[in-house]
Amino acid sequence: MFYISYASASKLFINWLRNQFSNLMDIRGHITTNKNMLQLRFAKAESLVLIKKIYYSKQVPCLERKRDKIIDILKKHKQIQSANPHIFLKKTEKIEI
Repeated sequence: MFYISYASASKLFINWLRNQFSNLMDIRGHITTNKNMLQLRFAKAESLVLIKKIYYSKQVPCLERKRDKIIDILKKHKQIQSANPHIFLKKTEKIEI
């Protein structure tokens, strides 16, 4: 299991961000709170949708360390999918970055 999350102290921003993702990608995530910090978290299936949209091209500017983390996640996900084809998620087809 893996998550992609966005953190902010602003409830207004987190709600706005959640609405944007919902409208543009049909993903909602889950909002958690920890003291004065809110997190908008996306679990595996929605994270994979988000990854596909963020890294739609190899030329997309990004932080190399973040891209490397995503590549590792996708490699592990691909291995798991290969070993367990019955858990294949339609939303995750052909994700490559």
